[in-house]
This record gives sequence, structure tokens and C-alpha cells, in this order.
Amino acid sequence: MRARDARGLVMPAHTLKGESRQFGAEKLADLAEDIETFARHCIEAQVSPEEYLPRVVTLRPLFEETLAALEKEANPLVQRRAPGFGRAVGY
Repeated sequence: MRARDARGLVMPAHTLKGESRQFGAEKLADLAEDIETFARHCIEAQVSPEEYLPRVVTLRPLFEETLAALEKEANPLVQRRAPGFGRAVGY
């Protein structure tokens, strides 16, 4: 984005989209997909991606929030309550 080169946005956004979907991080994946789609449009139209700067800037905090949630869920030291007899998981 700093180089104002839409081509440089496509692959990182595409990769982030795919990896995020694999982990169920749909909000992050949707934002990455939106940026990827816009970057591809900019390449075809031969325009700068500058107008999407506010969207691109929101990636980092969302990524960090998602990473923190993933680390919390994956931490083997976190004690989890097993469902009681007759109770389904998630209730």
C-alpha cells in the first residue's frame, strides 16, 4: 500500500483470505477478500488503490485480535469445562 501498487496487495490479501478461512476467522477473511477484489479492480482499471487505505489500515488490528483469540483457544494451559451429563457442547 505504501508503494501505491495494487499488484503488491493481491497476493498477501489472497493468502490472508485463504488462511483465515481455514481457521474460521471469517471477519478477517472477508476483509482480506474485499481488499483483494478491489486491488484486482485497480490493476484492471490502472488506478491507484489509495482510496482503500482506510480499509487496509483496519487489517492489522483485526489480524492481531484474531491471532489473540486463536492463541487463547489453542493454549493447552487454559482450563476448559467439560460438558456435564446430558448437556451438549456450547450450551
